[in-house]
Amino acid sequence: MLIALGALALGVAIAALVLSLQRRSPVELRLARIAPPGARAVRWRPAGDRDLAQSDTGLDQQGLVHAKVLAAVAGLGIGLAVTASLSLSVLFAALPAYAAAVAPSVIVERRAAARRREAEQATGAVVERIEALVAAGRPAESALASVARRTTGSPLLDRVLGQ
Repeated sequence: MLIALGALALGVAIAALVLSLQRRSPVELRLARIAPPGARAVRWRPAGDRDLAQSDTGLDQQGLVHAKVLAAVAGLGIGLAVTASLSLSVLFAALPAYAAAVAPSVIVERRAAARRREAEQATGAVVERIEALVAAGRPAESALASVARRTTGSPLLDRVLGQ
């Protein structure tokens, strides 16, 4: 009796797996087309080249992958040491490994966002300076050039103005 019940459960699990691998249904696709943009699920995306450049970490995509792998290995080592000392299941060692693997991307994204906020705050002062110089009779190009020579307090904005 238990063997038959186990076989039935296995059959249900395999059927659920096959159904979950199918593409989205036509109804789901139609609903996704009319859904408002904010209602769509946020999909995972890697840290982009823009974030890497603006974070001033000096990493490129390959360096970020290396940092993630090294962090995951270190997290796994720490997780294994902690689980062994606390007599926990080895599966708990995956938690610090995952957290350590995700940390470099989070750090890059947050540093880039902070740099963009700094640049946004410094942009107001730059525009006011340019406006004052233009109102005083200087041409807009020379006003922009003279403002670009001074630092704004935002490395990202200074880099953009210096181009």
